Amino acid sequence: MSDHHSTTADHSHDHPHVNYMRIFFILLFMTVAEYFYAMITQDHFILLILGLMSMAFFKAALVGYYFMHVKFEGKWVFAMIIPACILAVLVVVALIPDVARDRSKDDFSSPDEDSALLSPADSSLFATKVLSS
Repeated sequence: MSDHHSTTADHSHDHPHVNYMRIFFILLFMTVAEYFYAMITQDHFILLILGLMSMAFFKAALVGYYFMHVKFEGKWVFAMIIPACILAVLVVVALIPDVARDRSKDDFSSPDEDSALLSPADSSLFATKVLSS
């Protein structure tokens, strides 16, 4: 009976112990490094964005790999992670035209001086002007 108990106890912990404090200090170091990197490269926008995105990707991968236990999962997890990452990239690429468009060419009419930011007391006056004309 004790043999059966020892074999089930062995299977409950099938992954090695991870030093979570070490991972925490790596993440802390990376956060401080991001801050100083941003201070140094603030005048070079493209270099700033590429560096910060690279460090953020590394930190996110570290968190996912250790704290979310992806390291200890089987290969099937990557069958879910890789398509999700591809879909995320496609969504970002699909939204680039909307985000990058020039908003100064939008066909919005500017508000009239009479209708711009009316106080509640003026709104009844404005409503009577509009309705009477």
